[in-house]
Amino acid sequence: MCAYPLSKAGVLPGRNFIFGMIVAALMFAPQVTRIPQYLVVQKIGLIDTYGALILPALAWSYGLFMMKQFMDNAVPNELIEAARVDGAQEWTIFWKIVMPNVAPAWNTLLIFGFIQLWNDSFSPLVFTRSEAMKTVSVAMISLTNGPAAIARQGAQAAAAFLMTAPTITVFLLRQAKVIQTMAHSGIKS
Repeated sequence: MCAYPLSKAGVLPGRNFIFGMIVAALMFAPQVTRIPQYLVVQKIGLIDTYGALILPALAWSYGLFMMKQFMDNAVPNELIEAARVDGAQEWTIFWKIVMPNVAPAWNTLLIFGFIQLWNDSFSPLVFTRSEAMKTVSVAMISLTNGPAAIARQGAQAAAAFLMTAPTITVFLLRQAKVIQTMAHSGIKS
């Protein structure tokens, strides 16, 4: 949703500066931003909750960059201008015109984001304290490390399957939309 004002929502003062900051954020490794994220999550009282794992992911600069670029290329300005001439409000334009046109990119972003979050073992170690809140990727680390790791190879193989099964399932469910994105990327208005 933040990509729309940067891409299509009329005049936004400082739009290029904001987009430049988003691109600059892509230059940092995710681990560099964990301390400020931890301080924010702690300040709002979300440590050791699912919100602590989800909230930082919502501010994913790669997702914002990808959606802005897709909106720039996939949604013609003429279509939005025609809706404005017809009297449509910005929310109506966003939900009824822009969102259906960028649905393939949303599905691609859904897959990328799910894989990134599912495989992330660093954030749960930072934002959670109790064992009940640890994720599957953290459990994989404890299963594959340690002196008895060689004896647990069967359990490691089963855990590896359980770790990859959800990502494969999400991809298989959304692959048609990803193919649409790839096919759409070659079309120029």
